[in-house]
Amino acid sequence: MADRRIARRRPVLIGGVIVLSEMEPRIQCKVRDISEMGAGIEISADVNLPEEFDLVAEGIRRRCRMVWRSDTRVGVAFLFQTFLGDTRPIDA
Repeated sequence: MADRRIARRRPVLIGGVIVLSEMEPRIQCKVRDISEMGAGIEISADVNLPEEFDLVAEGIRRRCRMVWRSDTRVGVAFLFQTFLGDTRPIDA
């Protein structure tokens, strides 16, 4: 499978939290690689994710769209991020 990413991802191992809504429990995850445009995360195989959700990692909350999923890995594209109370769109 060819890598079609716009931005090169850097390998990391960062604890993260998936937020589906303010009313639902947070889902723990591991961020395995990240770029300005997206990330690869690792979650439990039994977790059901919607097409869009928030990922909190590195002190930044990012709105994500799921691009692909395997059993425990998920590739996401960042739609926008919130940093210090400021919402910034991600340019595609």
